[in-house]
Amino acid sequence: FTRYINCTVKGEIVGENITFEKSLKILRGEQKTMMFSPKEFPQLIINNPRLWWPVNKGPQELYELKMAVLVDGFVCDSVKTKFGIREITSDTNTPDHSRLFYINGHPLFIRGANWI
Repeated sequence: FTRYINCTVKGEIVGENITFEKSLKILRGEQKTMMFSPKEFPQLIINNPRLWWPVNKGPQELYELKMAVLVDGFVCDSVKTKFGIREITSDTNTPDHSRLFYINGHPLFIRGANWI
């Protein structure tokens, strides 16, 4: 017979009082990709975040994310990682048609490639 497993994936952004979770049933041995979007989980929108800045431009603020997979209420796997929040944009509408980069709304001259 077909055996389904009841799974719950739980997440927490440590120190921000942000938690989220989603449950699903999967077949034993099946793999699924699960996404948590701010549309579905509005608590993932961090208002006034502590921003990550390039070296010598400001602090490299990091958040800690903990994720756990529970099967029938018991943790069977978990991971924690750190991540930063920043905005990178660019503009080519410059007098010399070069590309100007902005980090968190501030212009930044990039020396070389693959710097960001």
